[in-house]
Amino acid sequence: MPILHLKRQHLSLEVEWKGKKYRVVRVLQQRPISIVLLVEWAHDPYRVIKLYPKRDERHLYKGGFEAESKAYRILRDARCKVVPRYHGSCHSAKLVYPPETTILPEDRLCGGHPAIMLQYLDGKLVIPDNNNFTLLVAQKALEALDDIHKLGICHGDINDNWLIRNLMFLKNEEVAWFDFEHSQISDKQDALSFEQELAEELMGTNSYLYKAAKTKQEQNAKPFSFDRWKIALPCVVAIFFTTLRSVIPISLTIVLNIVQDIYPGWLLSN
Repeated sequence: MPILHLKRQHLSLEVEWKGKKYRVVRVLQQRPISIVLLVEWAHDPYRVIKLYPKRDERHLYKGGFEAESKAYRILRDARCKVVPRYHGSCHSAKLVYPPETTILPEDRLCGGHPAIMLQYLDGKLVIPDNNNFTLLVAQKALEALDDIHKLGICHGDINDNWLIRNLMFLKNEEVAWFDFEHSQISDKQDALSFEQELAEELMGTNSYLYKAAKTKQEQNAKPFSFDRWKIALPCVVAIFFTTLRSVIPISLTIVLNIVQDIYPGWLLSN
């Protein structure tokens, strides 16, 4: 059963965080291990609160919270720009429900739960449905992951069935990796090298994604060829004269003769 049961519109939900109450603007993601909320407070910029419910009987929230908060702390101290900025953690965050809520008391997250607060990034996930994987994204994503690895952090969750995970393409044309629940801090080069090699297979120059993006870029760069004009011109002329007939009377025979002169054999082929 979902924990929130809330639609994305008209939320009357708040998060109590270190004495402040942040209004929930939108539920970004909801899973048994974590809930990701877009929040605001007063006139501050939007922020993201990721809450780890203690309801998980397997206690996966403990490992996810500890791994993520530790990784983000290292990245913040190193002033790493390829991840969301880390605004700290809290061990007693709780949701404040409106009086009219229909959520059963046993389903509410009113008790203290571990949570982290992050910068809100304005962009889209790099996924097939968003059609936003480009050669530039590939280059910047690989460079960004390498920057993370140089700090001794193995992300641990960059792909799912050979699709890129947890990567965003931002409106300023930069990229950012996020979601470090499965990350590990390691000085072992083997683990870091393996993940970098995996990323190369996912989006490097020999990958399917890279080759498809390159083909698309080359096709978009080509000028409109004569062959395309040859196919399109009869339709353009016909549409033009059909529209013109409403202003200047002209017989259909003349239109067809003009099209036939421009494109011999068109009438026969149609």
